[in-house]
Amino acid sequence: MRISFTGGKKAKIRHNTREFVSANVDTSRIKDNIVIVNQTVGEAFEHVFGEAQKQYNAKQKRKDRKIDDYYTHLFGNVPEKKQDEIQTNNNKQHSFYEYVVQIGDKDSAGILTNPENAQIVTECLLEYIENFQERNPYLYVFNAFIHLDETTPHLHLDFIPFSDDYKKGMSRQLSIAKALEAMGYDKNSDNAIRDFNANERKILREISEQHGLEIEKEEKSREITFTPKQMREGISEQYAKLKEVEKNLQEKQTSLQETEKTLQEKTVSVQETDKVLQEKQSSLSEVTAQEQTVTATVNALQEREQELQKTIDEDVEFIKSYTPSPTKKVKDFLGREKEVAKTVDELKNEKLIMTARELLAQNEKIISEANEKAKLVVSSAETTAQKIISEAENSEPVLRAKAEANQIIQSANSVLHEAEITRESADDYYKERIAIADEEAEERSRQLDEREAHINTLSELSRPTADYEERMQWLYDMPIRHMGEEAENELEEDLELDEEEIEEPDHYYDYEF
Repeated sequence: MRISFTGGKKAKIRHNTREFVSANVDTSRIKDNIVIVNQTVGEAFEHVFGEAQKQYNAKQKRKDRKIDDYYTHLFGNVPEKKQDEIQTNNNKQHSFYEYVVQIGDKDSAGILTNPENAQIVTECLLEYIENFQERNPYLYVFNAFIHLDETTPHLHLDFIPFSDDYKKGMSRQLSIAKALEAMGYDKNSDNAIRDFNANERKILREISEQHGLEIEKEEKSREITFTPKQMREGISEQYAKLKEVEKNLQEKQTSLQETEKTLQEKTVSVQETDKVLQEKQSSLSEVTAQEQTVTATVNALQEREQELQKTIDEDVEFIKSYTPSPTKKVKDFLGREKEVAKTVDELKNEKLIMTARELLAQNEKIISEANEKAKLVVSSAETTAQKIISEAENSEPVLRAKAEANQIIQSANSVLHEAEITRESADDYYKERIAIADEEAEERSRQLDEREAHINTLSELSRPTADYEERMQWLYDMPIRHMGEEAENELEEDLELDEEEIEEPDHYYDYEF
């Protein structure tokens, strides 16, 4: 398991209290969350600074110097709903700080995947927060929740840092640097926060191990955070060491030069001895052997000198990588270049940039080596997996399963063959039925055509002829011809019909024949 103890400049207390519910929250488990302390930011500021504010206002004779509200005095008129987020003013003061504390992850301490470890982790978090306020008396904890409605148990811890005994202004004021200093940490805020984080992580580790949890050793980069000042001091110290190494290498080089001079003198002596020994043929072999030994020694010393010179060159280049040029080229108003000395800030910045580049190069080298190792691990894992797969494929259960599968496939093929025959028979049947249906449709169409022709014929026959209409008019006019005009008027009155009672037929079928 790993320990996570992280603090940031962003927070949302409404998320901690579940007034705001995010997508990763299981709402059915919100009731399981543990509330240690729950105050609003306004209530917390009143609790921490209220008495000091009253004492300060009591001493002020001018109304405009009094502080109505310390929070508003520091951060302006922030709406209450926005106060649950960390506010930062022009003096880089934060309204409060939030840390998220977690032990393990979803696999090692998941509430659903590993409930036993999740319960132990919850007990560890409760024990940790129980003594936090006593351990850190100048960090007022106003909001603390252990969330059990997400994947892994974790603690949201919000506190307000303060310090007392201020000579100017209120006697108690908001300050993270002064708060940590009052608790015995470094005056430098960067160092103090780094040491505070390291100490709290150490306490959390001890509590976890006392509960039987196995905590992984943290990486160096997670345990130690260097401030710019420490980096500059480290670079200066390293530069001094490199200077010392360069001095030692120069001394060794001087020593080698003296040795070479001595060897040259010895070589001259050997040559003189060789001249003498030429007169003594009996001892020629011994002198030759001595000369070869001396030559080998000289060669070895020369090789050593070359190695030392290479080391010196590498160290010089290393020193140069941390040593920026003291001058820079600038152009005057005529466009002429000239060299001027760099400022102290420019030299410091270049040193920091060179250091950062060197660290990046080292990190890239480490990452490259890690990638190579990872490739080897993956390759080995693939080989092992292939071996396991091969053994599994040739195992008795797999072979038996293959045989059973082949039998099932054969049975399925037989069923498919029978189904194919059935489908062909069905196709023939449907083709036959379609042909019969087509014939019946043609016969029906023919009958409809004949019926329509018959209806047309009847229509023609039912229509009154001109001769018929003429005869009817003759019969209608016959009483008038015999009885005169007076009888015609009476006849018209008698024959007058109500137009509403006469309905014209809509179709010729309505006629009666």
